[in-house]
Amino acid sequence: MGVLLFFLIFGAICCFLMAFGIGMNNAANSVGTAVGSKAISAKKALLIGSFFEFCGAVLIGSFVSQTIRKGIITTTDFIGNEKEFSLGMLSSLLGSTLWLVLATYWALPVSTTHSIVGGILGFAMYVYGPKVVNTKSLINIVLSWVISPVSGFVVSWAMYTLVKKTILNKKTNEQSFKAAKLWTPIHFGFTISTMVLFFLESGSKWFNFKFAIWIMVLIFFLSWILAWFICYKWILKIYLRKALKPKEFDIDVDAHKMNHQIGVFDSFGIIDLNLEEYQDHGFIKDERAAEEFKFIIEPEKLTEIPVDDKNWKILTEDEFITEFSESIPDKEAEIKLEEFELQELKTDEDQNTDQNENNKDNNKDNKKEVRFENQTESNIDDDDDFDSNDELNLMKQIERKRKQKQIKEGKDPNEPVISPYKAEIEKLGGTVPLFMLLQVITAMFVAFGHGGNDTPNATAPFGSIYSVYTSGDVTKVQVSFWVLAIGGFALALGLLIFGHRVLITVGEKITLLTPTGGYISQLSTALTTVVCSRLGMPISTTHILIGAVLGYGVSLYGWSTGINGKMIFKIVVSWLVTLPISSITAIMIFAVLRPLCGNFSLN
Repeated sequence: MGVLLFFLIFGAICCFLMAFGIGMNNAANSVGTAVGSKAISAKKALLIGSFFEFCGAVLIGSFVSQTIRKGIITTTDFIGNEKEFSLGMLSSLLGSTLWLVLATYWALPVSTTHSIVGGILGFAMYVYGPKVVNTKSLINIVLSWVISPVSGFVVSWAMYTLVKKTILNKKTNEQSFKAAKLWTPIHFGFTISTMVLFFLESGSKWFNFKFAIWIMVLIFFLSWILAWFICYKWILKIYLRKALKPKEFDIDVDAHKMNHQIGVFDSFGIIDLNLEEYQDHGFIKDERAAEEFKFIIEPEKLTEIPVDDKNWKILTEDEFITEFSESIPDKEAEIKLEEFELQELKTDEDQNTDQNENNKDNNKDNKKEVRFENQTESNIDDDDDFDSNDELNLMKQIERKRKQKQIKEGKDPNEPVISPYKAEIEKLGGTVPLFMLLQVITAMFVAFGHGGNDTPNATAPFGSIYSVYTSGDVTKVQVSFWVLAIGGFALALGLLIFGHRVLITVGEKITLLTPTGGYISQLSTALTTVVCSRLGMPISTTHILIGAVLGYGVSLYGWSTGINGKMIFKIVVSWLVTLPISSITAIMIFAVLRPLCGNFSLN
């Protein structure tokens, strides 16, 4: 077997492993925020991400391959030393793969672009010294690494600040809900039009057409208006009606004879329903939803409910509490719409038990009040012990800061705090599912861009080896369609099998994501990633996304609250060490394999 054929076969294996490593570490970034904000399950996110990562790799992966292969080093210096060049590319692939495996084991999202660029620079400088490095191209790449997180941060911060101003920061939840119904179609149109624009631009080379700039702008605004109109006219109402429909009706009658069920109704739907033998009870209607759909409070039009109309008694929240206050303990009578839990009418024995528990709670509250008198802003920190759950730690951090503020203002710090997620759900009401849909759409978009931008980190070095084997030309670019397809498949496979590790880090361990926060983070990442991919810049999608998530977190919580500083520190350190580690690893592999594959002369 010839040396070049050995490089080709071994290089193909390393290319597959590198793409697999990209999938298990980097590809999870594209869907991590969708899982963190609870828009979709992890299983669905991995399936969706895998499909669109593959599509992006095949459709736009060849553009970035040009920069990875030819833009980092001066390939003409390797003319006459093609074996060294092929071995160097193979060493870069293997070294980067080993680092990605370690980073994934530690659940740290690192840059695959950093990894492969570091490997190529390492072996090239080992052979020829610094003269082989394309300084101008390297400076542009380094600048793009700095620009990536900063641009992601700025865009995400600005967009979420706009969402807060236009929707979330209204005086009442009702006003926020009305604003959400107005602005959601606008966001929907912007998201869809952005996808259309960049899909046409990114796929133009494959489909052999390229629109003029003014036509692209016209298509962008026309698709925005069309998508806005469709959402405003039909999609929004469909989702609101869907939120109002009854859900599952599986009630064990015998099990609830002594605990009558109350069907709680809110903007998410009817959690439970009455049975015929409990016809004296009703459900709470959501005033915001009823304002949009008047038929909900008209008994003769209750066609959605699978029981006779006569078995229902429609009540407002106040009427419900007034009518059943004698049967329900006071603590449970104070129903809040953010608590999507079944309310039960308890037996006398249960009430006595609850009364005893309430007495104990009152005694505890009295002790808390006495303790509050001696509580100061400085000793709040001592009462909050952190544990290993990052999401819980973030909530504790938010609670601690709130207590400090309450004490500073002379208020009781023991007042319970509502999580940001529940608070946003209250404000958005029935539009929450639509924001979650937008996040799934943007996740697809980010996955598509990531597949096109990061798959060449594996396929471009192998394309170099393949070019040397077929033509002996180190300057020729030859990244075939089948190479991109295999790379995309390996990437998707890595995401499906091991992607959950980094997915949790991005979605849950940096900050507490909400439906709008996850959507804004994804959209900001998509805009930056696809633009840079079309320009042929090997930017880091990881840096963009982490910057976008951080920008949202700072906009919502500020710098000192709600941000997992320890996790950010670990991620930044992993970014800084990625390039030198991959460089050193590639040099070591090159030095070990060189004598095994023949004596190459080092000029």
